[in-house]
Amino acid sequence: MEFYLFRRDENGEPTKTPYDNAGYLDIAPEDRGENVRREICLTLE
Repeated sequence: MEFYLFRRDENGEPTKTPYDNAGYLDIAPEDRGENVRREICLTLE
């Protein structure tokens, strides 16, 4: 599955602004979504 992570505004509402600007297979610090993906995988397990 593929998905995108977006920022939320000051009211907690979703925006169309990406959470980070990393490309495919980038690493930290550009890949700010790494921790989110790890949490998703742990939750799914």
